[in-house]
Amino acid sequence: AVSSLKLFLFFYILHKGMGIEWLLIAIAIISILQSATYFSKIYGYFPKGAAPQAPHRQELKRFCVFSIKEYFYVATAFFWDMSFDIYMITYLLDAVSVGFFNFAYAISFFLLNWSPGVVLQSVMSPLFVRQYARNKDMVSVGKLFQFFNKCKAFFIFPAIMCIWLLAGRFEFIFYHNKFIAAVFVLKILALSVMI
Repeated sequence: AVSSLKLFLFFYILHKGMGIEWLLIAIAIISILQSATYFSKIYGYFPKGAAPQAPHRQELKRFCVFSIKEYFYVATAFFWDMSFDIYMITYLLDAVSVGFFNFAYAISFFLLNWSPGVVLQSVMSPLFVRQYARNKDMVSVGKLFQFFNKCKAFFIFPAIMCIWLLAGRFEFIFYHNKFIAAVFVLKILALSVMI
């Protein structure tokens, strides 16, 4: 329902030519409605009239800090998403520039999703949990985390260097200079995404 409402509002605003400020207002309204819907849905699972045991003060503080960070991450996720970049580029430049940006963005995130750090994430997460559960030692988990980051850096930095050196040749061989204007954007996005 939320996605349908978002689609309807986007089409309505773009059809009426109301501008990007109304698009941002619509996104804010949808985010508030989505939060209220989630809250009411989750609240329905709690037994009515049951008085839960009061949580420990430290646990309550951790929960509040995590919840506030998560809320602001979800509430502002649109601004870190590619769709916001596309809206801004379309508003400031033109559709051709969006095509070049999308080309660079798609290749950058393809490389990110196939990088060793992301591919190994599903293997490493249980390993961290097992390492901590074994002896409750944060030092050994920290050493494992440092080793994992060194392995990621070992593979990522050569990949970035290859992109910086070979992006133009890659574009020429596969796309025959149709996306030559996107090569510099691809280099910047690849660097920022990998970091």
